[in-house]
Amino acid sequence: MLKASQMLGAAAFACIAKYMPVYYSGIGMDRNVIGILSFCGMGTTFLGQLFWSAVIDWLGEFKSVLVATQVAGTLTLLFYTLPVVQNNLFLVFLTCMVNTFLCSTGGSIIDAMCMKVLAQWKDQAQLVTATPRTLRNSEVTYGDCRLYSAIGWGGMSLIMGWLIDTFGLSAMFAGFAVIQSANVIIVVTFMPPPDAKKPDEGKDDKGIFELLSSFSVFWFFMNLFLYGVSMCLIENFLFIYLVQEFDGVTNFLLGFSTTIMCVFEIPVFLWVGPWLENQAAGSQKAITIVLVVCQMITAVRCCLYALMPRDMAWLVVVIGALQGVSFAAMWTASMEYAKRLSSPSTLAKMTSLTAGVYYSISMGVGSLMWGAIVETPAKGGIGFRPSFNLDAIGMVIWAIVWQLGLICCAKKVNGVAPEPLTED
Repeated sequence: MLKASQMLGAAAFACIAKYMPVYYSGIGMDRNVIGILSFCGMGTTFLGQLFWSAVIDWLGEFKSVLVATQVAGTLTLLFYTLPVVQNNLFLVFLTCMVNTFLCSTGGSIIDAMCMKVLAQWKDQAQLVTATPRTLRNSEVTYGDCRLYSAIGWGGMSLIMGWLIDTFGLSAMFAGFAVIQSANVIIVVTFMPPPDAKKPDEGKDDKGIFELLSSFSVFWFFMNLFLYGVSMCLIENFLFIYLVQEFDGVTNFLLGFSTTIMCVFEIPVFLWVGPWLENQAAGSQKAITIVLVVCQMITAVRCCLYALMPRDMAWLVVVIGALQGVSFAAMWTASMEYAKRLSSPSTLAKMTSLTAGVYYSISMGVGSLMWGAIVETPAKGGIGFRPSFNLDAIGMVIWAIVWQLGLICCAKKVNGVAPEPLTED
């Protein structure tokens, strides 16, 4: 059920994620309005993730919240197909805000659910009465489940481009509704009811604000934010760069490049998760190594995109293979960090905060920033190729600054009780 939810949830959002700007443009919005609307949607998603995760932690279970929000969010998304909405800018904004608030449970909450259920399997496997099925499931890691998200996203990205070319933009909303319906049915049918809450659960839990007051935790989230701002140029503007500045770019090439990116994510999800889990639970060293490697690979990707010849757009497929490390490894390490920081009563909030910082705050800020920078010099920007070079330089500089911060933090706590997950 966990793997199916990861795959179907990602496939559903692949139907709309990269195509919503195309829809907005098709109903007459200019680029500035699209940018503002995207930024507001990401902000609402972040607030929704925090709100629904708090509700889940309060209720002590995922099922009812996940089902209710995904059903309501899917129904709200269909409002985009109504002419009365398409012809009214206020109604488009209202639909966007409500939809993103409701659908914010689609990623982070499923991640939190995966980690909680897997932790329960591991605990049960330690009992004498553990069944063979429990023992098998206790060996499954978060990466084993998360790789199905890459399968769903990559596969549907390739299919949706063809569906839109054939049936029009309405296909993106229909595809989302059909896939999400299947996802909800699976959750309702196969997800077991929550276990009774233990009387002592959460007794010694640290609150979210207490955790965030630690410099090492703050420094981790600062890296997540700036890494997301850097990746935003690739995630949100790469396709525009290819279409506008390269010859012979087709929708199939764009979809195929996304599929290849996801294919190379799969082995990384399989390997990095178990490797991190086998490291010392209180050490940040392994997580730090993974994140530094991801920073360097992201810088290399940006340089390669800037160097691509105009008549060789197909190279985006080759360079996209680096996505397997620059995203999959980064995300697995980040979720492992969030899990180590969390207790049973704060797991949903911490994973939602991690997802919100990366997917909502950093991508929102990055969209506004890179949207202005990639404009032509005549419009006050520097263009795409200089922007990719600037992004690479910025990532290298930040990697150095981030390491210096970790070193200073380690020296500060040397000889005293270290902060959570700080190297000693």
